[in-house]
Amino acid sequence: MFVMTMVSLADQTARFERARPRLFGIAYRMLGAIEDAEDLVQDTVVQAIANRHLWQAGSNLRAWLVTIMRNQFLASVARSHRSVSALETFVAADLGSASDPCEARLTLRDVERALRRLPSKQRSAIRVAEAIG
Repeated sequence: MFVMTMVSLADQTARFERARPRLFGIAYRMLGAIEDAEDLVQDTVVQAIANRHLWQAGSNLRAWLVTIMRNQFLASVARSHRSVSALETFVAADLGSASDPCEARLTLRDVERALRRLPSKQRSAIRVAEAIG
């Protein structure tokens, strides 16, 4: 006989919250910045609460949460990588039309400034994308 156990939203949320310290440790190792790790853990818990109906009682909750966190991280890297690719295409096209090397340097300086203005989470994702190749 199959018995399904119903877990209340409050119980599930409490379980997700208890997993936060371990999730933070993993996120910090992935990102290397406290604020970015906190953001990733927060995004993971929000995603877990939104998809709580997919978690099966009795299964490994921490593994499920780490999978969500990994997917959140990879999605942010992919978004960032697409942005960098678009930026590189723009710069290449813009530099190709530049007849003056000074103009090219100014364009690269502007791009560099724009990258510095990105939130640290996006800059981290760009660094990861650069490291991966």
